[in-house]
Amino acid sequence: MLVLSIIFAIYISTALISQEFQYRKLLQEESDYQAKIESLNEEIERLESKLESSQDPHAIEKIAREKLKMVKPNEIIYIIQENNE
Repeated sequence: MLVLSIIFAIYISTALISQEFQYRKLLQEESDYQAKIESLNEEIERLESKLESSQDPHAIEKIAREKLKMVKPNEIIYIIQENNE
């Protein structure tokens, strides 16, 4: 009977220790996921802000001029090239 009690106590102890390790691992995963959620929410806010600003006619014109090299009618663009010699 004593041997069975000792074996049962060891089994319960190892089960509790194992559950404690699993619990700590899950807490760490939860913390990691919360940080990732916060990061993604910030990214969403940044992208929404960028989307709102992209609807602005001045921003559209700036992009068209700088990236697409578009000009207004009867407008002349001067390109200055630098010599790096």
